[in-house]
Amino acid sequence: MIGLHALESTGISSEEIQELRRTYQSLRPRVRGETYMFEGSIKLDRIWEGLRIQDEFKIQIEIPKAYPRSPPLVRLTDDRAERIMRRWNLANSSGFHLNRNGTACLCAQLEIRQQFPEGISILPFIRDFIEHWLFGVSFFESNGRWPWKERSHGAVGILESFAEQKELPDPAQALGDLRRSGASVSRLLNVGVGISGSSACICGSGRKFGRCHPEALSGLRRLKNALAEGKVGQGGDN
Repeated sequence: MIGLHALESTGISSEEIQELRRTYQSLRPRVRGETYMFEGSIKLDRIWEGLRIQDEFKIQIEIPKAYPRSPPLVRLTDDRAERIMRRWNLANSSGFHLNRNGTACLCAQLEIRQQFPEGISILPFIRDFIEHWLFGVSFFESNGRWPWKERSHGAVGILESFAEQKELPDPAQALGDLRRSGASVSRLLNVGVGISGSSACICGSGRKFGRCHPEALSGLRRLKNALAEGKVGQGGDN
């Protein structure tokens, strides 16, 4: 067990730690090298649109060095994800909303920043993002699909999120999200020059952009317009 002062060095307050211990009694703080995390289990009991799911997940919540500006990294610590993927014949982890490193793809980073503009708070993050994802995992295990409309993975999902926001998101942050997703920003912006619905979709399917991922097309157009208005420099790829 690690001391409170060690956890507080991550940016999590002592009050948050005590409340987390009361709310999620099976989560325990751990440290491995210079990495701080919570490990254990989360007992899920949530209702979404009249559907109640009770379940339990073995989980690890890693606190990044950039916390609270950057969100915690979430992993299932048993083989449950692999078993679900085998059961439903998923070809790769992105179909199950897992990143290549095994962490959960909870949502677009833009959505997290909008909920926590002053920095992430660990308890609301667990409740609103981690438990929400776990609800979906439990539903998927039984039904082979998510209970809500899925956002696409990677750069396509980032652009979809950019399109959906009522107020214009920060284009600079969107560019950073695209770079961190592994996308070639310069290629995307070049695609955006004179882009039309009949252009090839950026997902690589070979289908027309306007039919394959129309919301991402709208997001790319919105991003291009924001850049053209000089709201942020386009920069290059990392």
